[in-house]
Amino acid sequence: MIRSGIVPIDELYQGLRPGSTYLLTGGAGAGKTVCSLQFLNQGLGTGETVAMVTHATRDDLIACADRLNITLRGAIRDERAILLRYRPDFARRVARAGTTERVLDEIRKLVQQYRPRRLVIDTFAPLLDDGSPSPIAASSLAEVIAWSQATSLLTYPDDLAANYDRKIEPIVQSATGVFRLLRDPSGKRTVEAIALRHPTAAPTPSDGASVRRFVERVEVR
Repeated sequence: MIRSGIVPIDELYQGLRPGSTYLLTGGAGAGKTVCSLQFLNQGLGTGETVAMVTHATRDDLIACADRLNITLRGAIRDERAILLRYRPDFARRVARAGTTERVLDEIRKLVQQYRPRRLVIDTFAPLLDDGSPSPIAASSLAEVIAWSQATSLLTYPDDLAANYDRKIEPIVQSATGVFRLLRDPSGKRTVEAIALRHPTAAPTPSDGASVRRFVERVEVR
């Protein structure tokens, strides 16, 4: 087991299994991005290269990291933290293409080039928004994550117990653990384990093409 950097998970569940995928759910303001940064920071602290796909702007993400005393700016500059963010017109581009396969290719290339040991996708919901009710996009995403061999944390904005979308079932089924993040009126955050199970073996990475049109690299100069 390895430490996640997310205190409730490390205290209650002894951390995470390396190379496995975990899903963190919770509504707006629950703290999913904060937990994602803590997860990455734990990896940076042990010398790992980390990667993140996010909806947040560079300035918002770095400001959040600064509040948490995470030196994200320097890690990005040194290419120890690799960040991609969804372009503002991401939904329109995906609707026009009718598939999210190109952005998955971009993630494959990022993984192939940097071999991050930790991967965050905060949130993965846009990667399934191809206009189809089919779970094919989720299956493709699950394959890319397994291919990466990274310990992965994916966030999702809905409570699966209350609003379960069959489109995301391949992601849920491939996850070693599913956690729900809750925030009470006082602002205290708690984590509940919805499901925990043993990981499956991940396939070996192979070459993948990339068309850098759907997400953009976040850099610090």
